[in-house]
Amino acid sequence: MENRKEKTHSAIFFTLLLSFLVAQPFTCLLNLPIAIALLLNWIVEGNWKAKWGAIDTVVKKLLFSSSILFFIIHIIGIFYSSDTAIAVSEIEYKIWFLVAPLVIFTVPPDRLNSKRLLLLAQGFILSSLALILLNLSISAYEVSTHHSFYYFTYVWLSHFMHPSYSSMMICTAFIISSQLFFNQQEKLSSMWRIICKIGMIVFPIYIFMLQSKAGWLAFSLVFVLMGIYLINGNRKRYAWTAIFIALLILLPTALFVVIPEPYNRMKPAVKHLLEKRNVDNPTDGTNQRLVVWKSACSVARQHPLFGVGPGDVKEELTKEYAQRGYTHVSEKQFNTHNQYLQTLVGLGTVGLFILSCYLFIPLGYTIKYRRFASLLFFIIVIINLFPESMLERKAGADFIGLGVALLTAFTGKTT
Repeated sequence: MENRKEKTHSAIFFTLLLSFLVAQPFTCLLNLPIAIALLLNWIVEGNWKAKWGAIDTVVKKLLFSSSILFFIIHIIGIFYSSDTAIAVSEIEYKIWFLVAPLVIFTVPPDRLNSKRLLLLAQGFILSSLALILLNLSISAYEVSTHHSFYYFTYVWLSHFMHPSYSSMMICTAFIISSQLFFNQQEKLSSMWRIICKIGMIVFPIYIFMLQSKAGWLAFSLVFVLMGIYLINGNRKRYAWTAIFIALLILLPTALFVVIPEPYNRMKPAVKHLLEKRNVDNPTDGTNQRLVVWKSACSVARQHPLFGVGPGDVKEELTKEYAQRGYTHVSEKQFNTHNQYLQTLVGLGTVGLFILSCYLFIPLGYTIKYRRFASLLFFIIVIINLFPESMLERKAGADFIGLGVALLTAFTGKTT
């Protein structure tokens, strides 16, 4: 009877995780019900002694604690936020920072064995390819209707979420496809080797078409590191490494020069920065971020330790924008467009310290234990948190919360 009970909970656990990863590229509306169902399944199963015993190493304890603490500090923030409604909504956005470590770090080893992890990876790759196919089909219809290829770029190509979030997920799918193809070919059928090859070609092209500047930067760094890793796999090849890096510098430079606006979002960004146009009341995205970051730093200095409260960030920032005469960003009520500043303003240096532990402790361990795919994932997350407050949107917070838990739960193992 006990064995049947364990199998039932195991099946529910795996089905819910797979459902999350398959649905995530398209929508985050299912994430909260899935999180609640996972938590209920975890509670009903019981077996507490074995669960807490599974967190059996210093690595696991540090990673588990930093994630839970990040969730708890947002609960504490409710009590000193004037706008409690927004502060409470922050808890929903951060729910996976509680649920993911609880249900993943405490599972029996066989519940997330190599076969199941492979199925999760394959489900996410297929879903990402399906997303691209559907988005391209919708945009192709728009192009045929409006006779403009602009519908194959940026927000007009990303029909289910903002391009920045989509780029981060597709970049993750590229990392997983490459990891499976180069390191786990013996576990793949011939069909899946072909699918991984397709992903390794299609994912970079789609990221380029999305034209998320953070997405470009993150993918470029991932591609460089992956290339160097593969070139120097068996022995050091300095000449080939130098040629590879030189080509990677020349190609983007040539594309920057050749591709015209409006199909090249980097050109206006560079132009606005060099010309310093409308820096006192900017309307372009790049300069807007600069004035928003200045305002956020000013607010953070006034509330250094615990911040203004997660519910009051937008209100305090809007006041600061108005005082500085930034009418455009004030009307739009922009958040900080930088997760590190968002956390610093809302939760102070205490919150920023916990967020840093959450990101950089596992980053250090992925380097120590040479978990290359996990390292690349942390790189794209850390980069994407600079130009966007990604943990203030479910599409970003849920994906990062689960992704970090999945990729760090087995850090330090030799499997």
